[in-house]
Amino acid sequence: MKLFNIKNILLFALTNVIVSGCSTSAQMSIPQNNQIHSTNYGKDPIILGWLNTLNNNEINSSKLALSKSHNPMVVNYAHKMINAHRDNLNKTMLVANSLDETPIYSSKTMNMKAKGLHEINILKAHSGHTFDVMYMDYMIKDHSMALHKLDKKIYKARAAELKNLLISTRAHVLDHLQQARAIHNSL
Repeated sequence: MKLFNIKNILLFALTNVIVSGCSTSAQMSIPQNNQIHSTNYGKDPIILGWLNTLNNNEINSSKLALSKSHNPMVVNYAHKMINAHRDNLNKTMLVANSLDETPIYSSKTMNMKAKGLHEINILKAHSGHTFDVMYMDYMIKDHSMALHKLDKKIYKARAAELKNLLISTRAHVLDHLQQARAIHNSL
């Protein structure tokens, strides 16, 4: 058993308070006993936590886009991102349950969540065309980063079920990136 770092718990709690207006139905959870069940899957629980954070960040920023954008292409893209990332979030939790693993939210993952919150706070200050361009800029940046990280995580994943999910996720993220670039170019 690995003890969950108290710093991560506090950072997690603080970021959940900050994002209260952008919560999703599938929130990250901290085990009540502050312990993480871990088997022979090495970094897989950390990868699961990273994937949950990636999905939640995209869902939260896309919810904001739905409330702020009036551009039909941007609104349609935001709907697609919410649906696709909710679906991936559900698949991630199914894999976690299948492996009997609890996602671990490392300090790197918590920093990723904080960056997502920072992006949302920046976007909140803008509207109209400026908002649309900035949102699509973030989608390009975030999906490019996700592709880079997914390539590494596919290699590190031990469980075949997780590796397959990551490969599938990579294909979807690449598609999201291509769509974001096309929309950005048309703005």
